[in-house]
Amino acid sequence: MNTSNGSALNKTQCVGKDFNGTTTQPAMTNVSLMQFDIIVKDSVASPQTGWVFSTLVYDKNAPGKDAWDKMIPLGATWGGNPDVINTAPTALTPPVTVNPKLSENWVNPKSPVYAVSTLGWDGRLSGPNDGAVVTPAWAASHYYPAGLASAGCLGCHSSAQYPMTSFLLPTSSQPPQTIDPPLSGSDPDAALVMAEPGSKLWMSWFQSRDGKTPMGPDTSAGAKPVALDYDMVTAFKAIPMWQQAKAAEAKNAQK
Repeated sequence: MNTSNGSALNKTQCVGKDFNGTTTQPAMTNVSLMQFDIIVKDSVASPQTGWVFSTLVYDKNAPGKDAWDKMIPLGATWGGNPDVINTAPTALTPPVTVNPKLSENWVNPKSPVYAVSTLGWDGRLSGPNDGAVVTPAWAASHYYPAGLASAGCLGCHSSAQYPMTSFLLPTSSQPPQTIDPPLSGSDPDAALVMAEPGSKLWMSWFQSRDGKTPMGPDTSAGAKPVALDYDMVTAFKAIPMWQQAKAAEAKNAQK
């Protein structure tokens, strides 16, 4: 799975001579500033979703004395543009071409190359640390060894609901599934199985819902999830961690 999008969260760890921490034994280490997100609740600028997502990225060529001075806008987004459905290779295979028809999305044309190489489907905003590009990926029997551009910042956060009956990205199932790529002996990474680009399922991540409307689908018992107003930290991290802690507490109480 693509470790950058959380699908392999328990397997992720820093690699390198200066990184000593693991997921079970954290350690302090120096890091480099490359991305900074600013998310604003704004029903005036964004009457449909109620949110404006923006991302700053590090540009070594920008003027300034330190990393903060060299942070420039990568872009902003405030809606999913569900009316813009482009399945051309330039919209799917990174680095994608930013579609000028996206009226709820802006990408800085002066952004550094590394930052625009990780944009989402059709050029929807996604920073280099956000995981919109799934590498490798399967979608509609097509294998994407170089990656598939999928949900950007707003699309990912739009799946915030409880319980999480949809994944962060437009996968074909929840929990997401992986399968071996063709000639898997040449590629050790299993490919994340995605929904068909442009399909009804895929487009669930590219709507402009208000924060009170869940993405869905309903639970197996027929109950509707509770929308969490684009709060992915609560949906994907806080609630699961709380559930794990309560389960461990109950288990320890039985000893």
